[in-house]
Amino acid sequence: MGGGPTSRQADAGVIMALAMNVTIHPVKRKREDALVSTFESLSEASPSRVYRHGDLVSVGDAIQVGDQGSFLRGHGTRVTEDNAALRATVCGTVERVNRLVTVRPVRQQYQAEVGDVVVGTVCEIGGKRWKVSLKGGRAGQHAGAEGVLHLSAVNLPGNAQRRRTWEDELNMRNVFAEGDAVCCEVQQLHSDGTVALHARSAKYGKLLSGHLVCVPSFLVKRQKQNFLEVEFGESSAVRVVLGYNGLVWVCHPGGLPLQKQGAGDIDSEDDDASEGGEGEDGGHGGGVDSSCLYNLSLVRNVVSALGRLMLPLTQETISQGVGLARELGVEPGAVAHGDFLDRLVEQEAMRRVAVE
Repeated sequence: MGGGPTSRQADAGVIMALAMNVTIHPVKRKREDALVSTFESLSEASPSRVYRHGDLVSVGDAIQVGDQGSFLRGHGTRVTEDNAALRATVCGTVERVNRLVTVRPVRQQYQAEVGDVVVGTVCEIGGKRWKVSLKGGRAGQHAGAEGVLHLSAVNLPGNAQRRRTWEDELNMRNVFAEGDAVCCEVQQLHSDGTVALHARSAKYGKLLSGHLVCVPSFLVKRQKQNFLEVEFGESSAVRVVLGYNGLVWVCHPGGLPLQKQGAGDIDSEDDDASEGGEGEDGGHGGGVDSSCLYNLSLVRNVVSALGRLMLPLTQETISQGVGLARELGVEPGAVAHGDFLDRLVEQEAMRRVAVE
């Protein structure tokens, strides 16, 4: 007698495969099984040291939790099959909040928090709101985290304090257009993952005439001031806006167009409407001189070099990097070369030793 329906279906599948001259391979082991076996092998090979809160751990390292019933397993951890220990599944820092034990990865996608200063590019306009891309790329070229900036969350032209009307909605592109670089603050996090932004303060809004640099977000540490100025003497400076999402804006502190003087005179109102967030393209009309453009390029390349070397971005590290380049006489185009990068790493190592 033949088997049940399941066996008949299996026989029919084999006959069909043979008729189509298809080779049947055994089912490969799932990726999850491979990861589990790798984790177990790393756990067995890991040292006997037990790590505590604040320690840097690797995959398979044991984490001290006390009694087995006194902790909750969080992200980045796993309990062994014999319930003997809690071990890390990612490389990162051990964090413990009451009973919850987690491991924060060293590298991870940006997770917005209320109060964060972020830099982004406007990628869509509609429905009384701007959609802002918080990842690298202009006009949302790269998929990633997005924020929503409502019309009611920005200051109207002239700082008018009134309700928004349909005329304001029609003139939204006069405030921010597609491709403009903007600086905002995270106002609220919704349950669906949407990030609500606001730009009501005078320090937020459209970023003019600068360069947008993309670095790993974890390099921008939590600090008191995100709006920095790198001094080049008494009368010259470069402004740096650090976004916690990994986007850094480097510009002239006065927001002047990135074009040499003598290119033509245009009314200031036309300048405001045409500059936008065109970072590398520059604006129109008379602007900064060649020495300021040189300083902008130097700071921009130093910030990019720090990002390539995975070094933190702070007022001190950026200023020291620029100072080193000026001391060695390195041109902006040569900042990315290996010799200067080696000197930059040595300087950061000396700074950390001095701090310790």
